[in-house]
Amino acid sequence: MSIFFEAILSNIESRKVIKIPLNSSEKLPSRGMVMIQGTMKYQNQVCS
Repeated sequence: MSIFFEAILSNIESRKVIKIPLNSSEKLPSRGMVMIQGTMKYQNQVCS
């Protein structure tokens, strides 16, 4: 399954976190915290 969306990347301690938009979130099998594998494309940002 592929879900495409734009979101803001946040930091919580050493972890990167994104809030998935509702219309994309509704496509996931769980409504809680979900671990995913994906690709992020950054524009004008440096992320470590």
